[in-house]
Amino acid sequence: MGRSERRAPRKTVAVACVAFSLLGAGGARGEPSRDFELYDFADRLVSLKRVRAEARLVVVEFFSEVCKPCKAALPRWAALERRLAGRGLRVVVVAVPPGDADREEARARAASYFKGEGLGLVAVWDKYTVVAKRFGVAKGESLRLPQAFLLDGAGRLVAQSAEVAPLEREIVKRLK
Repeated sequence: MGRSERRAPRKTVAVACVAFSLLGAGGARGEPSRDFELYDFADRLVSLKRVRAEARLVVVEFFSEVCKPCKAALPRWAALERRLAGRGLRVVVVAVPPGDADREEARARAASYFKGEGLGLVAVWDKYTVVAKRFGVAKGESLRLPQAFLLDGAGRLVAQSAEVAPLEREIVKRLK
């Protein structure tokens, strides 16, 4: 067997692994999401899978305390969740550290922000942006914010947007 013949399977495996890694929550519509478990700012473990089990739709909103559009979106998400919680809507905010900031200082600022705002949303800390990377929001030190993902109760991606309004329309339509 020649040298090039031995390498072909490796390339196929590598391509398959890359394709599989892209099919998570940031994947195509209808694809199952990658559930996560992260700690909230009171050090309680929050599981997306458990949140989904109690909801018909879940918004996963990515947030950084230095992102002004993120801060503007949160009160809208909080109001929408209050209005539609009885019909099965839940919102989970995934807070991420900005760029190359000190992670502990960034966590303290984010915790202070959520405590001070009193939004009533579930907010978790993605210290190393692992979840943000799975959703395609973080790449290296770069963040694409704001960004929200609408998942159905089974975890399939329904819609994705940088703005609240398009997802709000989809949520209202689905929770009639």
